Amino acid sequence: MVRRGTPNLSYNCIDRDPKTHGNPVAIIWEGGNPYIDKKITYNEL
Repeated sequence: MVRRGTPNLSYNCIDRDPKTHGNPVAIIWEGGNPYIDKKITYNEL
């Protein structure tokens, strides 16, 4: 089933108010080694 519309990534990642949504993880980066990752919060963006 194809749904209409697309997610707005800028709203979900950047445009959130850091006072209320700053601590949750926004991006999880994983390198070539599955045991190494970097979690970036909304405040860090």
